[in-house]
Amino acid sequence: MIQPLKEMRIVLSISISLLLGAIGVGVYTNRTFFFGVGAIFFGWIFFVFYFARNPKRHIPEGDRFILAPADGRIRSIKIGEGIRIHIFLSLFDVHVNRIPVEGRINDIRYEKGKFFPAFTSGAMKRNERNTIDLDTKYGRIQVSQIAGLIARRIVCPLKQGQMVQAGELFGMIKFGSGMEVVLPSSFRLQVKKGDRVLAGETVLCEFE
Repeated sequence: MIQPLKEMRIVLSISISLLLGAIGVGVYTNRTFFFGVGAIFFGWIFFVFYFARNPKRHIPEGDRFILAPADGRIRSIKIGEGIRIHIFLSLFDVHVNRIPVEGRINDIRYEKGKFFPAFTSGAMKRNERNTIDLDTKYGRIQVSQIAGLIARRIVCPLKQGQMVQAGELFGMIKFGSGMEVVLPSSFRLQVKKGDRVLAGETVLCEFE
C-alpha cells in the first residue's frame, strides 16, 4: 500500500473508533446528542472512503505515451518552447496520483505558496506545489502537484534517483487540487481543453 493510502487508513481507524465510542456512550446514557455525534462521524467515514478510493486502471501498452498523472478535467494547454498541461481535480475526483511516463527521478522541489482555489489561473503560478523532474528517454518531463483552497496536504514519498514506471501510484493531494505536466514540444497532443482524463489510463500526448 502506498504511503498516502496508509495515512488515510490511519484516519479511518481513528474515525471508526470515535464513531463506536459515540454510539456506545449514547446507548449507555440514552442521550440523543451522542447519536448525533455518531452520525457526523459516520458521514465523515463515508467521505474518507470515497475520497481515498483507488480504482483499477488499464495502463496503455508501449513507451511512446505520456499518461495523465491525475483524474480531472483539462483546464488549460499552453504550447511554446514546450507543452504545459494543467489538470483540475474537483473534490469528487479520485485523488491518488500516477507516474505519467517511465524514467528516473532527477529532482523533487517543494515550494511554499498561496492557497487560491485550484480552478483559478492564479493557482497555477502562486499556489503551494511539489514539482517532480523526470529524466526520460524523451527528455526532461515535469509533474507538479498543486495545492488548492481546501487541499493543504501534498503527499509524495518519491526519492531522488528512484526509477519509476508509467502508471505507477506515487502520491496524493488531499481534498481538491490541481496537477501540471510540462514536456517537450516533440510530443503530439491527444487531448484538448475541457476533456476528462483518468490517471494512468488517458494518453495526454504521444511521441512523434
